[in-house]
This record gives sequence, C-alpha cells and structure tokens, in this order.
Amino acid sequence: MRNSALSAEDHQVLAAWDIGDVISARVPETGSVNRTVIVDSERGRFVLRVSKRGQERIEWEHACINWAADSGIPVCRPIPFSGSHFFLQQDDQFFALFPYADGQQIGRGALNSEQAQAAGACLASIHAAFQEFPAQRVRVKNLNVDVSAALAAIPVIVEAIHAQPIRTETDEAALSQLAGRYDWLQHTGHLAAGLHERLMALPQMALHGDYQETNLFFLGNEVAAVIDWDQSGLAARGWEVLRVLHLMFGLAPDRCRDFLDGYRNVLAFPNYELKEAVAVYGVLADSNLWVYSDAYLAGNTRARQFIRHGPFIPFQSQWEASGLPLQWEKMRRLET
Repeated sequence: MRNSALSAEDHQVLAAWDIGDVISARVPETGSVNRTVIVDSERGRFVLRVSKRGQERIEWEHACINWAADSGIPVCRPIPFSGSHFFLQQDDQFFALFPYADGQQIGRGALNSEQAQAAGACLASIHAAFQEFPAQRVRVKNLNVDVSAALAAIPVIVEAIHAQPIRTETDEAALSQLAGRYDWLQHTGHLAAGLHERLMALPQMALHGDYQETNLFFLGNEVAAVIDWDQSGLAARGWEVLRVLHLMFGLAPDRCRDFLDGYRNVLAFPNYELKEAVAVYGVLADSNLWVYSDAYLAGNTRARQFIRHGPFIPFQSQWEASGLPLQWEKMRRLET
C-alpha cells in the first residue's frame, strides 16, 4: 500500500525490517528537525526516523540510547535488521526504525504535579546514569554565544519575513520579537563575555539535549519512554534543567517546584548551582535565533509552531516575574 506520508524510497527502506504490509502512515504534528513517520503495519506500530546528520551522529545517538536503556532509563531502542545493523543509508539520508513508545504524550501546560515530579526524577536518573558514560565517546554540545553574529543575522531574517507574499500573525509576532531581541542584545551583549568559562564551571555530563514534553511518554503519572536522543551531548546539566523549567513549564512556579522536587529526590541540585545556571541560561536563551533562522532562512516551515505570539521578554525578566527567585531564597535559608 502506498501512503502520501511515505515515499517510494521509504517503502523500499522499510522492506529491510520486514514489518509486513503497511496499513497506514502519518507524520506527527510535533518535530521540526528530522523527518519522522509513524507507521502502522501488519506487525505493529513503528516510528521511521530519517536524518541527514551523518553516520557519526546516528551512531552517537544510538550509543546514548543503548547506554540509557542499559542503565534502566525507559527508552525505545532502534530495531536491528540483517543481524546487527541498526540504520540504513540511502544517498545522504539515514533511516532508522524504532518501536512506537508505550503511553501517551501530554501537551505543554497539561502535566499534573505527579507527572512533573516524575519528569524531574527521570531527568535526574539520566544525568546520574551518564556521569559514567565513557569520556572518549562524548560529543560536546555547541552552546557558544556570538552576539555580533546574532545582531548581524536578525536583519537578514527580518528581510526574509518581509519578503513573504502574505504575512500571518505568527510572522508579525516574529518581527516584533526580533526587534525586541535586537534592541536587547545591543544593550546587554557584554553579558556574553566569559560565558564559556561560566558554563564549564558548572557540573558537566552527557545530556539528553531536548528534554521536553513532546519527547516524553507517560503511563499514568510515570514516565514510560524518553525519545529523540539526537540532540544529546556533553554540556552543563544546569542548562538542561533551566531549559525544561523555561520551555516545558513556562516558569510556572508550582510545576517548576514539582519538577525540581522530583529531580532532587534522585540527584542533588543545590540552589547556588541553580542561581548560576539561571544567569548562564538567560544569555543563551536571549541570543538563540534557531527557531527564526530555521523557519525563514532554512525553509523549515514546521519550526514556526515554536514561535509564540507576544513580545520578546528577556529570560531574566520572565524569571523574576515568575516569583521563583523568592521561592528559591526561602529554600536556601531552610538549607542553611
């Protein structure tokens, strides 16, 4: 059976795994980098992932998944074919097949207290497990900040948006946010000085790299699977924790507290480290133009789903407005 979500090449590739006739296939709403297709066949439900990131990157991703699985982290291992082969290359594309994860994904803002705690405990378990990951196999994540490059890129992205034949509300939001970022970076770019040293001073370990709700599956209130490990790499764990609080929970105080409680039940995360992570993460978040450059320069229209409506608000302002600093100060006093 042919399906519009699958190309003729996809069908040819899937035959290598011998999953039987394809019944249906669909592209998930989430995801913006790799191409992902959910495939229902005679022998079950599978996920076909297609990447152009290169063999080394695929091997790294699979090594991280297998390490996590061997450490008791709930993941979906790649399915082998022809003995011990786990991915297939066609031209510049790399294909891998995974079982569909058990459980369900829960939308941003819909996680309850127990699920937020479970998400925190699971991330801490990942961090604990990867402290022993062989150093020679660790790929360092690129978290460098080049403010000059960001300031030069913003006008180029703005010009690309203005060139759109029809501008949507999302396009208008992007223009407003880019103007705000440009002004903010002009006045605060100096904060990036010494950022690399501050990052390296924080505890480093191999991270999942994209730990957020679209990559988590839940059975009830427990994490059943952590998927999409292609962004994994060595970096400061504080960056990943703050990214979750910011992107996954929108700095909502109750859920952030639940998440950190769950994390700290597994692995210590002292408040002094949290405070420094906030400062470092803020610079990284405010200068991050990925979603705009991908959406308007790289032609990745799926990235537009991550452009929120509303003006640009610096991370530090969001953090202070959330009331979280007062909560952490009270906790610090209790700790001492």
